[in-house]
Amino acid sequence: MKIIIIGAGPAGYTTAFKARQEGHEVILFTNDHTGGVCLNEGCIPTKSLLEDAHHLYQSKHFNPELKILDSVDAVYAHKSTIQNELKTQLERSLTQAKIQLMHTAVQFEDNHHVKDAEGNCYTADVFIIATGAKAQRFYPHADILESWDVLNKPFQREQRIALIGAGVIGVELASFLAMMGHSVHLFDIAPRCLIQAPKDLSLALERELKQYSIQIHTNTKITAIEHTDHFIIKTESETYEFDQCIEATGRIGNFSELGLEKTSVQSTNKAIVVNERYQTTVPHIYAIGDVSGAVQLAHVASDLGEQIIDFITHNKAIQKKTIPYVIYTPMQAAYAGLSEDQAKQMNLKVQVKKVLISSLAKQKIKINRRAYLKLIIDEHYHLIGVEILSSDASELINTCILMMDLELDMRDIPKLIYAHPSLGEIFKEVLVESF
Repeated sequence: MKIIIIGAGPAGYTTAFKARQEGHEVILFTNDHTGGVCLNEGCIPTKSLLEDAHHLYQSKHFNPELKILDSVDAVYAHKSTIQNELKTQLERSLTQAKIQLMHTAVQFEDNHHVKDAEGNCYTADVFIIATGAKAQRFYPHADILESWDVLNKPFQREQRIALIGAGVIGVELASFLAMMGHSVHLFDIAPRCLIQAPKDLSLALERELKQYSIQIHTNTKITAIEHTDHFIIKTESETYEFDQCIEATGRIGNFSELGLEKTSVQSTNKAIVVNERYQTTVPHIYAIGDVSGAVQLAHVASDLGEQIIDFITHNKAIQKKTIPYVIYTPMQAAYAGLSEDQAKQMNLKVQVKKVLISSLAKQKIKINRRAYLKLIIDEHYHLIGVEILSSDASELINTCILMMDLELDMRDIPKLIYAHPSLGEIFKEVLVESF
């Protein structure tokens, strides 16, 4: 079978690798950004900048005279080095897998053909659209920056920064900029940061953000933004002045330049319409990842890519899996499954086990501040929900996903031997006297 994949982010390249493993012929179209938004504009650069900024921020405790911004060029250079290494590694792997990688934009000509920028026409048995998402703009002022601008151009001197949007992108950018020494104000119309996260977790993370002198303005509607030499931001009750204004108000599907109007593929203003098998309204054209309206996470997109190939090749049903959500601020937040409030609303018989991680040696070594683990356990002793605030919640959440999807008996978990010092020891501590 011949498969054309449009977009070489996590959804696209994972799908391509899986398709080749199944023996299909694959053409993968991308622009110059192999690796997609995750590698070039999102996950990887953000996490690299956050990691280095946190090391510098911690170093300042030992050397109060340290001027963090003196290292800003080195921080961005390190980020670029990591991106280039990963991009080179990815393209080498694609070549070794005999995937035809085409560095050109393409558009649909009809339901069965696409044409590249040079006018070459291609057809296939199956088309898979995996073009990701792009920034959603509510404030179209030309001088307001996007997250991509911040990740690619450092501020060389201290700035007063307004950051609009307190979702995942907003709080991660705010953390980075505050640790680099900037004065950051975070605005959102929602009643709290990270409104989609469990309430206890988002409120705990707000307290963490304030440790870095981030000013949080939730329940706040911006009524006007003016720009001359500075940005003047007006709310219903206050007026603020800033050097920079950054908008991070979410992302929508990136499909406006695919020529879908020449096909029978339907879309909304935010995503391509798909069914439960991620088929569009043209059955041999699929859309996966962010462009399909799925949860906007690289690991979700990758998993969907593999499952789609299993469906196309073996008619294997698409499975719904437990999704781990992680916010990569210095004190990381992570959650999965049902929250405590959701379990109560569903009248489930559960045990809620919450314990502070702060007493663990590893947590004290990493970030010596209040941290916790909360487990939601059902009447069959299965883990059905978790939330974590810790220095490495992104690692702990993977262990929890294993417990959840394999439906492990939580009474067995404290019987294991845990490495010391490690954050994983908390599972023994929270469960050893629970049952």
